[in-house]
Amino acid sequence: MLLLLGDGGHADVLSDAVGQVITARVVAPGEVPSSGSHIEESEALGYDIGSCEILNGIGFLGGGNVRRQVYQLFVKAGFRFLTVIDRSSMVRNGVELGNGAQILVGAVLNTGSRVGENSIINSAAVVEHHVSVGSHSHVAPNATLCGEASIGDSVMIGAGAVVLPGVSLPTGTVVGAGAVVTRSWPTAEVLVGVPARPISKTEPQ
Repeated sequence: MLLLLGDGGHADVLSDAVGQVITARVVAPGEVPSSGSHIEESEALGYDIGSCEILNGIGFLGGGNVRRQVYQLFVKAGFRFLTVIDRSSMVRNGVELGNGAQILVGAVLNTGSRVGENSIINSAAVVEHHVSVGSHSHVAPNATLCGEASIGDSVMIGAGAVVLPGVSLPTGTVVGAGAVVTRSWPTAEVLVGVPARPISKTEPQ
């Protein structure tokens, strides 16, 4: 039995990526159901844990808070999340993927990289050798994390952004689309521009 959390575009992408029959789509808090078979979050928690796998189709809008909270709710209840590797992605030897990690269309993960639980490596993103991506993070389409970069938990790397080799970004950092991060930052900031500069602090995770 396969339950798909979420009712938006990200859920549609995952449904295509796994190529399996979805038993039901679980409506997350605040979502408006579209067409199809849906169950409420509370109903889903009543399913037999041993017979269910779950896909987290909740996107990263709003800093990923809903995505993270719903994931943690189901994990606490004992459910297991399916790790997704799209058939068109390239995941090299020695890559470590956490529970529920999602590697989407055309993404590249090079040798020795690590992606934490419930994180998304989105379409055509590149994670180079020995990069560490924390839990509940999102590397948006066409972003590049260069060799030995270190990305904390609940970090958002915007579309087309570049994090240069060896740069470290702490938990809660947000990197704007197209930014180039040339150095490490000790505290969580919203970083934009080329080279990236801080424009505000981020909210505590």
